[in-house]
Amino acid sequence: MNQNLPPSRRLVLAASAALAAPAAFAAPLPDDVAAARGQCERIAGRFFTRLSELGVDDRGAPRIEIVYTPARTAFDPLRRVITAPAWSQAPSALRAQVEQWSRASGGRLDGPALFAEIYNGFMIAHEATHAYQSDLGFWRPETDQYESEMVANRGAVAFALETPEATAHAARVMELAAAALRATPSPLPAAVTPRDYFNAHADAIRTDPALHAWFEAHLLLRAWSRRDELDFATLVTRLKLAAAPAA
Repeated sequence: MNQNLPPSRRLVLAASAALAAPAAFAAPLPDDVAAARGQCERIAGRFFTRLSELGVDDRGAPRIEIVYTPARTAFDPLRRVITAPAWSQAPSALRAQVEQWSRASGGRLDGPALFAEIYNGFMIAHEATHAYQSDLGFWRPETDQYESEMVANRGAVAFALETPEATAHAARVMELAAAALRATPSPLPAAVTPRDYFNAHADAIRTDPALHAWFEAHLLLRAWSRRDELDFATLVTRLKLAAAPAA
């Protein structure tokens, strides 16, 4: 998710990442950490190669760190780093949640494979879109964070639709999001919109598993419902034009 956070919150996340990093001479990392890093780097690399081909961003892909944080996946604009967890790093509650999704989807993918498809796959394009937003200078303290998340999901969806394989992966993620939304009571008080609630409680949503799951599913499905409006090239070009200073 967008890490346009106050300094105290950024320091907490940075400290968490530092504590999770392997020390010198530590035991070898689990195989799935290396696999997760490779998959995330390939997706972020393809995303930024595509931006370069379109002539909108030549900075190259952000660095990838495989570490668990409460946000699950995140982009840190201060360090220009995308963080994402491997299955072996996920807490038991998150693993149980993903196993439940696997069973609900008929077991087509087991828990670890489904986890990788979501958090080392689709959501990496989401975070890459945040990185592109950051490169364009969109992130400021007054940013509408709900809209920022919507743009990131629309970027990830549009990027997925460029290839049949990624489209199939994205469609599976959306099936799970729809099932999760049906099974999760809405946290919204009466007469409060998702946008207003999200912008007022963004920090709590990032760290509360139930809130995170509901809003993640809600935002994914909203972006998916608009997938025919803009292709990837049009979306990223419009973002570039919107960031240009007024003449």
